[in-house]
Amino acid sequence: MDLIDVRLEHFQDLVGQDFQLLNSDISFKLLEAKTQNTRPDATRPAFVLLFSCPVPAPQGAYLLHHETLGQLEIFLVPIRQVDAGVQLEAIFT
Repeated sequence: MDLIDVRLEHFQDLVGQDFQLLNSDISFKLLEAKTQNTRPDATRPAFVLLFSCPVPAPQGAYLLHHETLGQLEIFLVPIRQVDAGVQLEAIFT
């Protein structure tokens, strides 16, 4: 799926599901998909995705796969360490 086409609605029913890091056994669990304040001139409503990962993951673009959405390259930013690993955020504007 092309990121220009993704909308919050694509992710809302996938909360709690895993997105597999391509060519790896590491998965990112989608914890939250919520709206974000949107600029008046935006081409789509803004939204935020919150993922968890069991291993340290630096800021960067990750090629993820989900059985429903297919392959997505998502830029993730670590926002907090938790007992189970790290939480990362993706913001779509």
